[in-house]
Amino acid sequence: MKTRTFVKSLLTVGIVTAISGTQAAELRVNGFASVVGGKTISDETLPSGSDSTFGVAPSFASNDSSSYDDDLSFKPETNIGLQLSSDLGSGLSVVAQLTAVGANDFDAEAEWLYISYDVNSNFNLKGGKQRIPFYMYSDFLDVGYAYHWIRPPVDVYGSAFSSYEGVSGTYTSSLGNWDTSLMGYLGASDSDEGTFGDIQLDSLWGIVLSGSNDWLQLRASYHTADVEAADVTGFGTQPFAEGEEEGAWFASIGAMANLGNFFIGAEITRTGFDEVFATGVSALVDGAGGIETGVDETNTWMITTGYRMGAWTPHISFSANASDYKADDLDGNGITAAGSLANDEDSRETWILGVRYDFHPSAALKVEYTDRSDESDNTFVTAFGKRREVSTFAVGVDVIF
Repeated sequence: MKTRTFVKSLLTVGIVTAISGTQAAELRVNGFASVVGGKTISDETLPSGSDSTFGVAPSFASNDSSSYDDDLSFKPETNIGLQLSSDLGSGLSVVAQLTAVGANDFDAEAEWLYISYDVNSNFNLKGGKQRIPFYMYSDFLDVGYAYHWIRPPVDVYGSAFSSYEGVSGTYTSSLGNWDTSLMGYLGASDSDEGTFGDIQLDSLWGIVLSGSNDWLQLRASYHTADVEAADVTGFGTQPFAEGEEEGAWFASIGAMANLGNFFIGAEITRTGFDEVFATGVSALVDGAGGIETGVDETNTWMITTGYRMGAWTPHISFSANASDYKADDLDGNGITAAGSLANDEDSRETWILGVRYDFHPSAALKVEYTDRSDESDNTFVTAFGKRREVSTFAVGVDVIF
């Protein structure tokens, strides 16, 4: 564990404990852990000579330990977390969550650290480090026990950003037999170990609308930010254009229906940029300095279903992810370079087949097979090979305490 990270973790615990002791308030400690082992069972040999791998931790994609390869590994998805909370009375509380994940070499980090205040019975304010609410499972993404998969489909849950520093407000109410909430937030975030290196989200804000009754949960969200490439590595042989900043937006809708023992859910997301967000792939494929090629928009979706049979829950899911690339003619001379990525698509599709066994009131055993196919256009396959083509097998145990 890095010394600086360890000191930060101790300070976080110390702050919450000190507040609790000073105000004679109760300090509540909850925890969760997952121990997961897995490996690829089929892969593709790439033009570079390496084999395709299966990345499962987008926030730490630059670390080799965030992906499965043909050697059995327990690092990518094994984690442990502690949540500490102290109710100070009169609607004021402090919450911290410390998480250590194998994909980050088990360095403990404060995933949450915020002050919460209930203005009244319907409106809550938070300030500090909080989870970015991109997805349906964002609030408990680290807690494997909270869902049926070993991991939510990575094709959809592929953001390298997990938390932000800022403020949020949530209004809750009831409409008939529906419980509803409207959340708004603003702040900033950065990801220095994701797929593309150090990427920052400035002027980040978003809104989330959700509603649920006794069998159906619905959710929609919209987010926008200025995305800046600060110090990057790229996924080809060239980096992002460092220092480039583009406006971006992200939208999602999701639903989950529980019909007795049967459940079915779906989630769709879409990401877009105001201008082409250069990836530097143009330097590899186009070879023309007057052409900037990059991501125009990314679309993802997933559908999942399962059936609860006592302690057993077999389930199956399908997901897809497609990034459309576009070329901007920076010189105004027309885009004629052969092999341009303009209008090409980098895409994959994934099937997940698994079973969950709740062998204990606080623990679940999960077994999962994942098969991913690379559906990218020939431009990508020629340059990088079928790097998305891979299948994996994983077994894990999730606990809460």
